[in-house]
Amino acid sequence: MTDTSGRIDWGDVKKNVRERVLRFRAGKKTGEGTGAAISVAEPEAKEIWGTIHDDGQLQIAFRSELLVYLKRLAEFIEISSAEGLDAVGKEFDVEGDSVFSTLQRSIRSLSPSKTTEFSWPAKRAFQVGSNEWAAKLLRKSDPTKFRIQGLVQAIGDRPEYALVLAPRLILRKYGELLLENVLPGGKSDKKVVAAILADYRERFGKFMEDHGDPSHWTSKMMAKTLSEYTKILTR
Repeated sequence: MTDTSGRIDWGDVKKNVRERVLRFRAGKKTGEGTGAAISVAEPEAKEIWGTIHDDGQLQIAFRSELLVYLKRLAEFIEISSAEGLDAVGKEFDVEGDSVFSTLQRSIRSLSPSKTTEFSWPAKRAFQVGSNEWAAKLLRKSDPTKFRIQGLVQAIGDRPEYALVLAPRLILRKYGELLLENVLPGGKSDKKVVAAILADYRERFGKFMEDHGDPSHWTSKMMAKTLSEYTKILTR
């Protein structure tokens, strides 16, 4: 299980990832025959996701606490947009002048039917990503000034933007945390790890471009969209 520092017990996955990183560092020969060219292997995030997938943990990671949090935040956005502050107060048991952290704690207290290995990164990604989401909507930087009433109003002004922005920020952070958790942390690995994370961010950006339609990120469609996302990670 995840320990108190947030490290995940990956088992053999961590060892297999380490072997892949070592191959990246060593580089690969290309071409045939005498004098074949030598090129350094370009580290790709899909190699790491593939290792996690082969162990059966990739689908679990994206059907766990993260899905619960994203769906509930999407419901908050949907109710804010369609019904306003009074309905939000009744559904989420908050007041208009309640700070956003009250809602965040309420959502983080939710869990799937069975707690998974990915509880810590899901909680961390949700906290960091939703803070950034609120900051962008409210155009404020101090979380103590993020109020429910202000968020409901901001969502009402730009509901589609709010609906897509939330998973963009939270999901990206979640992927980064998973990769950072499973990748080796030695000094000699830094360049390879940085390249893998950069590749992940680039591919994630392309996925979000292809899934920029708000209908992909409603509470009802969230599970399906995340399932599609896990499929492209290893391609």
